Amino acid sequence: MNAIANLLGGLLAASALFGSASALAYVGEDGVTTLAADLPPAAQQHVQDMVKSLSRERKPAPDRPANSLAEECLAAAEVYAHGEHSVEKTMRGAADDLLASALDGGKKPAWGRRVEDNAASHCTNGGYKDNGDSCDPPDTAYVFQSGEAGACIARVAKLTGDPKYADFMKRADDFWKHNSSQPKECNGCRYFWSSDIEANNVRYVRNLNLFGALPIAIWEGRPGYTPQTVADVLKGEAWEASKHNNGYLSALDPGWGGKNQAWESDRVENHAAAVATILKSVYNVTGNEQARKFALDDYTLWATCNNSRCQHLDCRNWSANPEQCVNTYTYAHCAFRNESALARERCLQVMDKTDRLNSNELLYILMGDKRVK
Repeated sequence: MNAIANLLGGLLAASALFGSASALAYVGEDGVTTLAADLPPAAQQHVQDMVKSLSRERKPAPDRPANSLAEECLAAAEVYAHGEHSVEKTMRGAADDLLASALDGGKKPAWGRRVEDNAASHCTNGGYKDNGDSCDPPDTAYVFQSGEAGACIARVAKLTGDPKYADFMKRADDFWKHNSSQPKECNGCRYFWSSDIEANNVRYVRNLNLFGALPIAIWEGRPGYTPQTVADVLKGEAWEASKHNNGYLSALDPGWGGKNQAWESDRVENHAAAVATILKSVYNVTGNEQARKFALDDYTLWATCNNSRCQHLDCRNWSANPEQCVNTYTYAHCAFRNESALARERCLQVMDKTDRLNSNELLYILMGDKRVK
């Protein structure tokens, strides 16, 4: 692992960088009546097979990682939003498991890492080493887990109107707004902390910031209206663009400047697909054209990257070329297939190599479905 990743520590390097794009929360447009209608019959069959899988009976599983439950929930929610209600039990079941697994019995409306995910040799208190040498308490809330899980709860609350999800989201909304800051350097922008440990308020990571914004966009947003908190996060993306920063860290982060600046500002890896697809989700919810522009810009950077790192990294780090790699990240092309000829070409390439889909890959496909006017 490189020096910057070592500097960032456990969550920022392991969960957010390498785990995020494979467990994203995606939101498609309302009004779509046919799943993946623009894709070839074989691809549509893969979609239908995954829908059948989500329609099967499931057993409660609150001990699963929050991200895993969120993936299942969001995939089912997206299918449900398309009008296929056979997945409702799976959608609600995964959401209920998330409510049951929230920290401190749900008193803290957020999620952390499981004890078994943490290295006891590093943190004997059962916590997790996030930044530096200190160990966070075991009940620490992390924005990566909470952003995805919160997106699920927000999505199900909006789709069903069930007050148990809505009441939770009201508390989660306030909780993460409190665990964010507005640095004076970027003119009203907002950055969510990586956790609710205040020491993390000096670290700034672009995709973690967007994970924090997504549940709020879903919960408060609607077509034609972008919540102010989300608008402030978009100001952060505009500020990053003004600094010519295409990397993982924000230009505000202490790990970005100095001798690291040139390397970090051009650090286009799979996290760029995470940034692009979350921004597209914000657009799908709110119709915010700035979010759409940023999404397309970040998608294009990822899809066409030809710097030395993209040419030599393994598929885990950059997998935009389906002739070289096919993994979950590669399906991000499908999210943009109706906005980019390149995305459509590569989406069809990856679908040709598909044996079966997982929840995340299904989400990529459905969030790119074209709205029926």
